[in-house]
Amino acid sequence: MVRKLYIFIADFGLRVLYTKARGGQWISTKQAIFPDFTFSKAHELVEALSDAGLPLVTVSKPLVQRFMEFCPSLHFLTSGLLRTLLIRRKRGFKDRNAMILTLEYCLLDLKIPVQSDDLYGLPLIPLANGLFTTFDKKGIGERVYIARGVEFGLLKDSIPHQLVDCGIPDGVHGKLCDIAQSEESNVSFLTCELLEKLFFKLLPAEWQHAKRVTWVPGQQGQPSLEWVTLLWSYLKSYCDDLSMFYKWPILPVRNNYLFQLVENSNVIQDDGWSENMSSLLLKVGCQFLRHDLQMEHPQLKNYVQSPTATGILNALVAVAGTPDKIEGLFSDTLEGELHELRSFVLQSKWFFEDHMDDIHIDIMKKIPMFESCQSRKLVSLSKPIKWLKPDGVREDLLDDNFVRTESEREKIILSRYLEIREPSRAEFYKEYVLNRMSEFLSQEGALSAILHDVKLLIEEDISIKATLSTTPFVLATNGSWEQPSRLYDPRVPELQKVLHREVFFPSDKFSDSETLETLVSLGLRRTLGFTGLLDCARSVSMLHDSRDSETLSYARKLLVFLDALTFKLATEEGEGNCDELGNTMFCQNSNVADGDTEYADFTGNKKCYEGDLDIDLLVGNLIQDKSEEEFWSEMKAIAWCPVYADPPLQGLPWLKSSNQVAAPINVRPKSQMWMVSSMMHILDGECSVYLQCKLGWMDCPDIDVLSTQIIELSKSYGQLKLNSLVEPVFDAALQKGIQLLYSKLQEYIGTDDFLVLKNAFSGVSWVWIGDDFVSPSALAFDSPVKFSPYLYVVPSELSEFRDLLLQLGVRLSFDILDYFHVLTRLQNDLKGFPLSTDQLSFVHCVLEAVADCYMDKPLFEASHTPLLMPDSSGVLMCAGDLVYNDAPWMENNTIVGKHFVHPSISNDLANRLGVQSLRCLSLVDEEMTKDLPCMDYARINELLALYGNNDFLLFDLLELADCCKAKKLHLIFDKREHPRQSLLQHNLGEFQGPALVAILEGASLNREEVSSLQLLPPWRLRGDTLNYGLGLLSCYFICDLPSIVSGGYFYMFDPHGLVFSVPSSRVPAAKMFSLMGTNLTERFHDQFHTMLIGQNMPWSLADSTVIRMPLSSECMKDGLEIGLKRIKQIFDRFLEHSSRTLLFLKSVVQVSLSTWEEGNLLPCQDYSVCIDSSSAIMRNPFSEKKWRKFQISRLFGSSNAAVKLQVIDVNLYQGGS
Repeated sequence: MVRKLYIFIADFGLRVLYTKARGGQWISTKQAIFPDFTFSKAHELVEALSDAGLPLVTVSKPLVQRFMEFCPSLHFLTSGLLRTLLIRRKRGFKDRNAMILTLEYCLLDLKIPVQSDDLYGLPLIPLANGLFTTFDKKGIGERVYIARGVEFGLLKDSIPHQLVDCGIPDGVHGKLCDIAQSEESNVSFLTCELLEKLFFKLLPAEWQHAKRVTWVPGQQGQPSLEWVTLLWSYLKSYCDDLSMFYKWPILPVRNNYLFQLVENSNVIQDDGWSENMSSLLLKVGCQFLRHDLQMEHPQLKNYVQSPTATGILNALVAVAGTPDKIEGLFSDTLEGELHELRSFVLQSKWFFEDHMDDIHIDIMKKIPMFESCQSRKLVSLSKPIKWLKPDGVREDLLDDNFVRTESEREKIILSRYLEIREPSRAEFYKEYVLNRMSEFLSQEGALSAILHDVKLLIEEDISIKATLSTTPFVLATNGSWEQPSRLYDPRVPELQKVLHREVFFPSDKFSDSETLETLVSLGLRRTLGFTGLLDCARSVSMLHDSRDSETLSYARKLLVFLDALTFKLATEEGEGNCDELGNTMFCQNSNVADGDTEYADFTGNKKCYEGDLDIDLLVGNLIQDKSEEEFWSEMKAIAWCPVYADPPLQGLPWLKSSNQVAAPINVRPKSQMWMVSSMMHILDGECSVYLQCKLGWMDCPDIDVLSTQIIELSKSYGQLKLNSLVEPVFDAALQKGIQLLYSKLQEYIGTDDFLVLKNAFSGVSWVWIGDDFVSPSALAFDSPVKFSPYLYVVPSELSEFRDLLLQLGVRLSFDILDYFHVLTRLQNDLKGFPLSTDQLSFVHCVLEAVADCYMDKPLFEASHTPLLMPDSSGVLMCAGDLVYNDAPWMENNTIVGKHFVHPSISNDLANRLGVQSLRCLSLVDEEMTKDLPCMDYARINELLALYGNNDFLLFDLLELADCCKAKKLHLIFDKREHPRQSLLQHNLGEFQGPALVAILEGASLNREEVSSLQLLPPWRLRGDTLNYGLGLLSCYFICDLPSIVSGGYFYMFDPHGLVFSVPSSRVPAAKMFSLMGTNLTERFHDQFHTMLIGQNMPWSLADSTVIRMPLSSECMKDGLEIGLKRIKQIFDRFLEHSSRTLLFLKSVVQVSLSTWEEGNLLPCQDYSVCIDSSSAIMRNPFSEKKWRKFQISRLFGSSNAAVKLQVIDVNLYQGGS
């Protein structure tokens, strides 16, 4: 009964349940939501949801259980149902607590692992700003952070709208933490990575990347002290890597600054530093970490230096950037501060506990905190390196290179760990006393005391003598400080006569006997060794630089010394054989300047100075203190050799210089002056061959020196000759000197330097021919022509230098180009004036030589340089502008733009040189003509040979006419001899005889078409290809010079080169003459009468082409009758097949053959065949393409189709019928 009652109430919708929603009302069971009494706060939840408009009914728990038992399909409140209702529709809750209670119920059934999908869209996340936000999928919308500790304090002031309220019940907080742990929703824990990204909202944006910022806690959007404390507390708990925050200044230091986290920074922990230490560290740029804020982190030591010596040193490097700049940090510090710093960093504990490494030691050395001995200033231990004060030395000898120590402990640390050592007494005197001798000169007794100490040192330890002798502590006369071993004893008078008194001797303060004896023990020199001789040379050079009047005297003395020295060295080496020595010296010192020989005996030079110097004393006991090779190498580079200021002979090229001495590398003895005087100095004195060998004067001069000498000789001689100042003695000396030069140059043949020589002589007249220098281009060993100043022959005196001259451009004989260039030079020299008799004779010889050169080489192949020849008045001009008169009967004024060659030039010579004859001269202006291409006759002859038979000539002409779209072809055998007076050229007369003439009526050809007929096959004309025969080339069976009139132009082709080319060359040629707008046909009537121009003919010349083929000499070689008979054979062969041939043509409808006998006014027609024009089209019923297709099908097909036949009428006329 109870069950039925409940079911009845539910099914019939009786309003028996009361809800407070919407102001309170009675509703049916299907409209109601029954409360969930399993939730401990069910009654509060019913109130909250009813206020939000949800129809939760006010019923007892047993009643709900009855409905759930009997009517389970009704709406019973669950967390899932509530979440669905709230997600579907937004509800208005009464207060914040109601929403939090609702959230608590919605999360009641949440299980681990959390399925966040059911929560998306639920607007119940309580925020720190008092509002609520919606659960959403991760990445959609803003992230909401839930705090687990100090995070809430970090975020609540800056982003409360993204922070979960910390006042929610613990159960709700735990559920939200579970949701955040799943990392699927927008609810998230705060991580270090997220915190770093939130710094844009938590800190001023301009702080990003700032190394240091001024911090005003809690103002202007800056973080408070509490916030920074919370931050470091959070970092200690959750951050394993502080480096992720490197972009932001979060490290608090004194004076309200925040610094970036920088490894090995200048921030030091504040450990209660003394006032002096604190002041010093701040002055140099260090910072102190704030001690009032609790900051702890395992990685903080990477960014903040510890309060130890190594921490301070690391901070100093961080401020300076590099260890080398550390010393500059202490410019404003006080001495007391630096003393306290030294006391701190030099504590034993830092060193004994192995806290210091090499880098820290190096940094410590660079700090200026150590007290120097002399000035008591604070200095660093580097730059320069400092020393500990040695025991047992006087205080006044110490300088600032030595430091004091305050205790024995400090001294041990400096020596053991900082490696500052105490010098030995020898080191001390060498480096820090003797090098400071200038400081002690003014102190009375100091100099003698120091030298006394030095003497004692040597007595105690002889090994230090070598060290002290190389120390520059002796004051020379010129004020420089020198080593004792580099100075000489002034008590030896011979030394003062050869050495510079101010440079190589001690000053007066070092010249007392006791001092000098001490210096002698340390190496002061009393004799000349190799080094001494070098000093003598340097003395000469220095005297010269100071313009001292004794320069030459010293230089000549040194020359004597070296002469004696070389003889002594040679004798010691076993090379002192007197006879051999004398012979060698005699040979090597032959003076080519004046023909006399000089015997270079050093004893003669020695006697010059015997009264002044004791040479044996100076070089007798020679000390070889360096290798002989090194000695001579250095001696060559010092300027000490006395040299001539002016040339011994006027005209000799000379190196201009104001120097009285020069280095041996730039000097040569007088015997070689003809080889080198333009670029090297000449020795003013005599010396043995041994000395010349040692100084390198026996070596061959450089190629540049030799080439320059010859070039300068050529210029100098030309100047002397121009001014008539050439003396016989100079000529004689030059003759000998130039041969010596050439012999040296000849040694360079085959070497790499020879190319340098060729380049140097390019365009230079350098070959001496006995009376002048000439260019090798004008010189030959053999020449039929010799004429100064254009062509020369090598004199016999230079025959031994044949290889050299040939290599450098001298010819065995002149070639054609040489002759061309000579004529050009002669023309330029004459400047348009006629040749003299001698010049005319010379030119005639040159032209004969040119003609001989042309025997094997045609003119056009020989050179592109124009050949010059004298005209009738003796003026040189281009051979192309000249003609020779082979028609003396003609008037001279009939040639235009041409000149006759000089009468001394024979016609034969002119012809061999390619000069046009008067008969070959074209009488037409060049503006009316144009050159055309023409095939070489050899190639034409090959084609004719392949074709084989001239009987088909007329068939080829007929094929050509048909291809040209001609309507009629007229063939005339013209047997007449035509006049030869008015021709285009006089040499065309031989082609005025019998000829075969072809008229292509109805076909006018342009220039390109006519020219193409003279090229190699295939020939294409007007869209058709000439398929059979040789076309126009067939005419060369009977003709050498075909001529054509077509389209207003006259064409002539000369493949033999009989007419239009120079007789000596015979090159193919062709010309085109314009007949439009000219009077050529009237001027040259005889020429064009043969082309049937101006005659009453049955065709129009305007649209026709006339081809004239004069019979060749080859065709007429057996006589006129035989030649005419041969032409008749060709005609007869054509007559046999002409009518049949006509049937297969496309265009030609009539062919006629005529003969023009001598004396007749008109030709006589012998034969004519034609096709009626109405039936002519039936010859070609198909196009060419279709016709070929038809023929192929006939050959390869099996069709028996009937063939339609066409009947064409052919009209034939022969003779009188």
